[in-house]
Amino acid sequence: SGTPITVSTRASIPTFGSIWAIRVPGVPIRTNLSCGSYDMGNPNDKFLNFSAFTTPGPFSFGNTSVLSSVRTCGYLNEDLSLTKNFQITERFRLRFGWDLFNAFNRHLWSAPDTDMGDATNFGRIFSATGPRTMQLHLKLDF
Repeated sequence: SGTPITVSTRASIPTFGSIWAIRVPGVPIRTNLSCGSYDMGNPNDKFLNFSAFTTPGPFSFGNTSVLSSVRTCGYLNEDLSLTKNFQITERFRLRFGWDLFNAFNRHLWSAPDTDMGDATNFGRIFSATGPRTMQLHLKLDF
């Protein structure tokens, strides 16, 4: 339901660029926090486990280009519209509408920080989409 995650390091190989981290076998990638219980304001809440990865040695590649079993939080979005037509005369009609974007006020967490060089913030999520948006509109058809 979410997008794939790539864990990067600050190590690099000349002419290739930055390289991926190495997955530590037997250590869980995710923490026990679910997307629904994550609190951005708590610096101890982390989506990914820093201990599950390590930086590869010089001139070697990592094996976490994409984590196949772990994805970012999923996203549900419902948009609703209510419209009412008022026939003013035979020729004129007034249309009134109310649009709700993200009607149930769900949010989408951004991807977690996946930079192994930033151990303090690794696995933390720092932003989410905005709240519900509503708009009213009038249209005169003639």
